[in-house]
Amino acid sequence: MARTIYVLGSLNIDFSIEIDNFPKVGETIHCEKLLIGAGGKGANQALALVRNHLNVKMIGAVGNDNYGQGLINNLKANKIDTSNISLKTTGQTGHAFVLRYNENNRIIVDAGVNSLLTVDDVTKALSNANEGDFLLAQLETPLEVARSAFKLAKSKGMITLLNPAPARTLPSDFLIDIDYLLMNEVECEEITKVKPTSKKALLKIRKYLRQTNNNLKAVITCGSEGSYYVDQTTLEKSPAFKIKPLDTTGAGDAFIGAFIYALTEKLNISKALRYANASGALASLKVGAQNAIPTKEEIDEFLSL
Repeated sequence: MARTIYVLGSLNIDFSIEIDNFPKVGETIHCEKLLIGAGGKGANQALALVRNHLNVKMIGAVGNDNYGQGLINNLKANKIDTSNISLKTTGQTGHAFVLRYNENNRIIVDAGVNSLLTVDDVTKALSNANEGDFLLAQLETPLEVARSAFKLAKSKGMITLLNPAPARTLPSDFLIDIDYLLMNEVECEEITKVKPTSKKALLKIRKYLRQTNNNLKAVITCGSEGSYYVDQTTLEKSPAFKIKPLDTTGAGDAFIGAFIYALTEKLNISKALRYANASGALASLKVGAQNAIPTKEEIDEFLSL
């Protein structure tokens, strides 16, 4: 039986704003280009998964507005199951504003009805989940909802993955039911209080994992420095591909989708990190989030060059 990947996360409408400098306090500037499209880390990662030929079910919420229906239609068009997306009659669909300057970006998020997702919503959504299925979540929906979902998922024998974005300090027991932490260096430092810059730092991260949850594993993306894998016995580094990034907005989500695909294929960690690095690199060569996420075929072709 094919495994199902459940994605608990946000659905947003993204406003990507290209500028020639970040504005100073009190300063008004003109943008160079404005792109409006579907986003939200949950939806982005769901798309990255389905582009790797995985069976994906989205769990989330949208407002009863034009943006909300458009986001649902976009997921349907990409063959993502939307039956567990709640239509909230109060509040509006989430928004994200991405400021892009050179190779850097800064993101401001209005959660909207993403914050109205409930424990009942996720309990219903996971009612038909099976042992060996995956649950992936981020931190753009209420913490108590994600915590409840992970606890239920582990009781069903599912594999659980958390992308702790946006970065924040979590309750000490939040990671008890997590198998994989998928994070960038900023999120890593916020969660573990360690900046992943050396082998010594990685050993400190391993110590944190042991003290938190004996089954917890960490995958850390560090941009041009590549990515790392840390568990109770293994430290692995995979170098980044040498590229000139155009927009890194969707790189992390592309990496996560590809890494989970590698897990479903039972690739070893070295191959899994390399495959995921390739996906993130390809996503950095295009502007935007969802439209930049590569397909499995594009990743395979890139790796064959």
